[in-house]
Amino acid sequence: MKSKIIILVLAIFIATSFLAGCGEKTSIKVPDQSIPFLTLTPENVNGKEIKKAYLNFWDLKKGKIIKTDKVVYSITNEDNPNLISSFDFAPGYAPLYWDGTDHIILSDVAKIQANVYRHTETLKLPEGLNCFQYGNCIIFGKDAEIVKITTTDKNECKYEIKVWNGSEYVDTGKEINFSAHRFSDKYGKEFHCNPAAISKYGNNLYILLSGPYSLQTGIRLCLCTEDLKDGSNKWANLYVGGSPSAPPCPRDIISVKDKFYLLNNEIISAKKDNKEITEFEKCIKKIKEKFLPAESETEVARWECPVGNYNNIVFVSFDISDTVKGNRKYVCAIESGKLLGVLYQMNDNNSPDGNCTIEVMNEDGKTVAKYSAEKGTQCVFPRTNGGI
Repeated sequence: MKSKIIILVLAIFIATSFLAGCGEKTSIKVPDQSIPFLTLTPENVNGKEIKKAYLNFWDLKKGKIIKTDKVVYSITNEDNPNLISSFDFAPGYAPLYWDGTDHIILSDVAKIQANVYRHTETLKLPEGLNCFQYGNCIIFGKDAEIVKITTTDKNECKYEIKVWNGSEYVDTGKEINFSAHRFSDKYGKEFHCNPAAISKYGNNLYILLSGPYSLQTGIRLCLCTEDLKDGSNKWANLYVGGSPSAPPCPRDIISVKDKFYLLNNEIISAKKDNKEITEFEKCIKKIKEKFLPAESETEVARWECPVGNYNNIVFVSFDISDTVKGNRKYVCAIESGKLLGVLYQMNDNNSPDGNCTIEVMNEDGKTVAKYSAEKGTQCVFPRTNGGI
């Protein structure tokens, strides 16, 4: 009798555990001191070109890559060959939003292979757009997004605010008319701005806006701080730059809490934390001195820009295009002004099999691990900023 009771209890326990497991939403456990990232790998399946997004982890402490066999999603070139033909990230096949652990948003051309996140969403192309170009119809930020409201006035720029409640984006009922707010430059000329990036931190929603741009006057940026609790907002003309770069757009900006990281490693801080900005700038300077070789006659171009973030870690990419050596990419993981590690990727034009090499470097520039990948493989890091 006693043994029957024990068996019955065990059966109930197993059944309960099974049912609980069926209802539990999936999520990824990231190894300690590691960063999740995707490798978009080109493959040929039945004569069709396809890119599969494999999940990997970059172990910062041990300086190695932990590969998995999980394919998060895949994309074929049936509908749009341009999606996977470019060396640079083509709009549409990289995640529109990905926090690395719980939440991923993809364009609807992606086919979900492994539902490994608590929230996996595919987003259809907004009405009026021909492709998943980077624009400002919908702008994503950490746990928030703003959606453009169609109006009869082409010059009016109104957006509704949505926030993440743990399972979905919820309309807060708040609207902001950015067209109604105008600023004057140092010459007294009025201008207005369009939203380029958002970041939710606590009860505040920080919205970075981009205004007019010229080589002579630089870029005019504004910051709107929206208090989600009482509905109040503050506006500030934060920065007038003289940089020769183009105006920032959602794909070129990374936000962490109340800070925005832009092209050319400019930082906009709502709290004007000059100490942290200075430390970041010093770190970038050291990286350039240590990792980036002198320009050669065969170099075509260089780019540097923020490409992602995971928690408080910012990823900055230094890309070099060379007609002989091939395309080289250094992705640096930086936290609080300290370099944590570097991934160095080279597509070698002289390689007999055409493959590319991915090296893991420590903060001293020493190569501690080396991996071979298919030519055309691209590493994609978590990023919670973007827009279409």
